[in-house]
Amino acid sequence: MKRTVVLTVIILLAAGFMMQSQAQVKQVELRVDGLACPFCAYGLEKKLKQIDGVGKIQINVDKAVVVLENDAGQSVAVEKLESTVTEAGFTPREITATVVGKVSRKDGSPFFSVTGTDVAFILKNNEELKKLQSKLNGTEKTVRVTGHLNKETPAGHHAHPYTLSIENFEVVK
Repeated sequence: MKRTVVLTVIILLAAGFMMQSQAQVKQVELRVDGLACPFCAYGLEKKLKQIDGVGKIQINVDKAVVVLENDAGQSVAVEKLESTVTEAGFTPREITATVVGKVSRKDGSPFFSVTGTDVAFILKNNEELKKLQSKLNGTEKTVRVTGHLNKETPAGHHAHPYTLSIENFEVVK
């Protein structure tokens, strides 16, 4: 029987970029199919702890939730997280990230640049993006964004395998 697991992890999402230690990625949730028992959870935890940057891990099988925190000043690449989950025998699903940074435009597309890094995500056009752009009104204020990451590369953006679809946001500065 497959169950859905929510992984909450402080993570830096990188798509071939060099990552810096000042990452402002606050949290990521990754749904994982196939986690059914404490033994499975322990096996997954052991694999996840081997990823550079992963710190504290808490797994609650009854609630089907795994909570991961990064080591202070460290980061983790989504590709590595996904491949580790797969190698452990599970299926990674929906990814939700909370990140801090600024909205800008690059190659005609709205981008979200993560503070203190070279990491940027193409922003998916949705109502929350329109609300955020309206609230920012062309200014470059720092914002905290939570949204879904989708593994897709829009035409002309080969270095960015993930797009970010905003669910909610807060202007920080």
